[in-house]
Amino acid sequence: MLVYKHPANGLTYERRRPGSDPHWKIPVAQWPTVLHRIDQGEPLSEVAGEYGVSYEAVRRVLRAARQTRR
Repeated sequence: MLVYKHPANGLTYERRRPGSDPHWKIPVAQWPTVLHRIDQGEPLSEVAGEYGVSYEAVRRVLRAARQTRR
């Protein structure tokens, strides 16, 4: 977890949501939904847009999820 401490006021800010996995922009619990949408022919860019992430982030999730199926 990255924490930023502002030098002027000493306040700290967390850069990720508590309980989220910092390695993935799409929650692991949502991976089956993402895989299903891609398997149905939906473009990666559309899925990415709905999750507010890049095409590349969806592609990485797709690759990781398929590797864990083996």
